[in-house]
Amino acid sequence: YSFTTNVLGWGSPSSALFHPDILAQYFPWFSALVGPLQAAFWEECLFRAVPIAGAVLLGNRYGGRMYWIAGAFILQALIFGAAHANYPQQPYYARAVELIIPSVIFGLLYFYFGLLPAILLHFGYNLVWFSLPIFVADVPGIWMDQYFIVLFGLIPFWVILIQRLRRRRLAEVPDEHYNRSWQPPPPEPEMPAAGEVKPERPALSPVVRNIIIAAGGAGLIFWLMLADFSTHAPPVEITRPSAVSAAGGELEKREVELPENWRPLSRVSASIGMNDRFIWQEGGEEVYASMMGEYINPPLWYVRLVTFEGDVAERAEEYRVYITGRDSVYRFAHILPEGRPGERLDEETARAIADSSVREVYGLNPDELKFISAESSSLPGRTDWTFTYADTVLYPLEKGEARIELKIAGDRVTDSRRYIHVPEEWTREYRDKQTVAMVVEISSVIVLVLLYLAGIVTAIVRWTRGKFSVPAFFAVFLLFVILLGIEFLNAWQTLISNFSTAQPFMNQVVLFGGVTIVGYIFISGVMGLLAGLIHRWDLPASPAHRGGVWEHSVIALFLVFFVLGIGQIMSAVSPSFAPVWGEYSPADASIPVISAALGPLGSFLMYTLFLLFIVAAVDSLTDGWSKRKVLFGILLVLLGLPLTGISGAESISSWVIAGTGTGLLILLFYVLVLRSHLPLLIPVVGLYVIFDGLASAVDPVFPGAVTGFVLSSVLIVIAVWWWHGKFAG
Repeated sequence: YSFTTNVLGWGSPSSALFHPDILAQYFPWFSALVGPLQAAFWEECLFRAVPIAGAVLLGNRYGGRMYWIAGAFILQALIFGAAHANYPQQPYYARAVELIIPSVIFGLLYFYFGLLPAILLHFGYNLVWFSLPIFVADVPGIWMDQYFIVLFGLIPFWVILIQRLRRRRLAEVPDEHYNRSWQPPPPEPEMPAAGEVKPERPALSPVVRNIIIAAGGAGLIFWLMLADFSTHAPPVEITRPSAVSAAGGELEKREVELPENWRPLSRVSASIGMNDRFIWQEGGEEVYASMMGEYINPPLWYVRLVTFEGDVAERAEEYRVYITGRDSVYRFAHILPEGRPGERLDEETARAIADSSVREVYGLNPDELKFISAESSSLPGRTDWTFTYADTVLYPLEKGEARIELKIAGDRVTDSRRYIHVPEEWTREYRDKQTVAMVVEISSVIVLVLLYLAGIVTAIVRWTRGKFSVPAFFAVFLLFVILLGIEFLNAWQTLISNFSTAQPFMNQVVLFGGVTIVGYIFISGVMGLLAGLIHRWDLPASPAHRGGVWEHSVIALFLVFFVLGIGQIMSAVSPSFAPVWGEYSPADASIPVISAALGPLGSFLMYTLFLLFIVAAVDSLTDGWSKRKVLFGILLVLLGLPLTGISGAESISSWVIAGTGTGLLILLFYVLVLRSHLPLLIPVVGLYVIFDGLASAVDPVFPGAVTGFVLSSVLIVIAVWWWHGKFAG
């Protein structure tokens, strides 16, 4: 599950590409316009243009055109509805059914009139809903936002009005602007024209080979000297059954008996947050290590005990038990419904309970702590209190505070936690950096999605022209269906751990499972299309390189050593903004070894297919790097920006430097090596993925990490050997 979203950069269709909250507080009209515009553009391209146009082209080639089109209409309506079904609805299928008619209308608009009218109608439809809160709001100055929405939202109308005033009449749309008038261009000849000899690709010269070996050797030395595989967080040494058992033991200790219809939901909580960054940057590694497990949360098993039956309000009650990786209870919380009756204590009485809990839970004297605040919440049947203390004795830094927070519902302590209070100024700076990282990530995702769309369109067009490997498509499609299916089943317990008790359990199972299955089929189809496209492309492969898998492996290995060395040098000279945590994502899978083995394999396949498509497209458009060198050289360098920005950035400057360096490496590899033998990219990516995951075996952070790494390495080596042989053999 994890590698699909990480590599493609796709999360929730409604949230991954646009975050309007950043500008909404300052420019509500901007959010109301940009949200509908981006959604209309990418959704019409993805849900209408790609499947319907592809169906027309495939129907023209294989016959049964209307059957292909009808199937595409049904498919896009189902996917479009399912993609919007993540909003809370009763019943769970309401949103999918509701959007069938708009999906068909948008599809018909595209089919008869093209993409632009469908985008404009979709934009207008969304704009009405997005701007309704602004037009019903009654606050000073809101009229300016209403004015801008009308002014910019009706730009298509203003264009038509201006043209009408200029021409003084309405003009008929020429027939060539309709979809029915479009005809595909004649296919390009497969073979060179008579008398034309296609130039043979030169073999990799001995000079370049020696340079690669020398640079790779130097990179290996730097990598061995500078590489540090240690992590700054403890491992998760217990599995899900042990964590659930520990949570049950804590309930028994507290004499809590739950009915049979209650169930445990669990996952590993292991992420680096603002507290980690603050302590790391202000105190360094030693202070961070001393605070780990005290005021810095270590990787934890998060166990929720909930019920999905009974009254909705009462289902809000749940128990949350946080278990450390070594099987000890780190935190216990009891969430009560707001309507649950209880005591109404005054501050002095509630404070006495909080002080007693501080002594019992943390072994601290509350008189030696700095009292921060006491906040009360008056509920219909009780009064809740939140008390906050600061530990000034054990906290070693001048900035920030180590705090303890206790919550009292009625006369019972329901939650207590320790955390770092970060100064407001530092928090604002951190949020500014997060905003920059989010903008970089969103921009990178958009670029990569557009590149994937270009690959999809190119694959479909070449399929209709007979320049597509159907066996490769089905082989890769089925492979990804199997991989994603196994990952989905293996991660199911983790995925349901966030289910809301306000909705029926089975509704969420059907909704989430259905949306996920459709998404996985789509992702598998995209990978299959890229595979079918690449395997019928005229990839550069010099005859001197055919076979010789061991020679290719050695060259690839030294290329990877060079990249690893460059990466270690950049890490050594760059400031460290955060501690290093291991890869904990497979830890909460039902069988961690399977997740650890299949995750890197899926990443290798996805990265390789994408890069093969990009480099093959550049090679084709430059005719083997014989023309348009400057333009595509710049584009290859710029490609490094979205590839490095997919995970965000600490700053614009660091992103530009890292992205430009990555792009330069891609350009250098293509010009010196890959344009002679592009299949060499397969072992390069495979070996890089293996070495990138080596830290999980050197410093394992969950049971089965070493075995998972070994299995993933074996699977990748087998895939590289078989796949490279298909191209170069």
